Amino acid sequence: MATALDYIERAMRLARILAPGETAAPSEAADGLETLNDMLDSWGIERLMIVQTQLETFSWPANTASRTIGSGGDFNSTRPTRIDSAYMKDSAGNDFPMEIIESYDNIVVKSARTSYPEALFYDKTFPIGTIYLYGVPDNAMTLYFRSWTQFAQAAALTTTISLAPGYKRAVIYNLSCEMAPEYGKEVLPKVAEIAASSKRTIKSVNTPKMISRFDFSSQSDFNILSGQR
Repeated sequence: MATALDYIERAMRLARILAPGETAAPSEAADGLETLNDMLDSWGIERLMIVQTQLETFSWPANTASRTIGSGGDFNSTRPTRIDSAYMKDSAGNDFPMEIIESYDNIVVKSARTSYPEALFYDKTFPIGTIYLYGVPDNAMTLYFRSWTQFAQAAALTTTISLAPGYKRAVIYNLSCEMAPEYGKEVLPKVAEIAASSKRTIKSVNTPKMISRFDFSSQSDFNILSGQR
């Protein structure tokens, strides 16, 4: 299994920062580690670069409109970059899906009580985010949501990096492109081409399938063939 230093030195050779067989100086390796972690951190907010989402679960108290999430928050967990889907489970084990909404400000009565919340809004403040529900459940429930899984940071040059199939090549070639300018180098066209194509391949695999949805409550008499009601 390759270490962070293995990735860095190969990327440096592709960028012609190192000659074949040459090893990185301590300062060069340290710079490479920082660049590697910065790149992986940026990939963590590119939805199509994320290999999977993770399902998390938390107890939601009755009569509670919001909970904070992050290190030291009400939910002491990793702060999600984004929440893709969510549902509530009641004490009987029934699941109630919620809509993920992009705005909380246009809700007039934010404290409206309900048996089962209809929507969830995630305020992505940093370093602690806040999850809001509409409406506010009058019974304790369990919140389930899927959030983007972040790339693990390499703590040291000796850290072993384990990635899903296809990612190693993308990391090495894109790291080469990231590091080259700092050393006054210009990557070869073929290196840049592989860097771009390897990311496109990953994104093509991670692209969600499009599913058409209809609001049958308001369009129940809509004829999709004639385009008329």
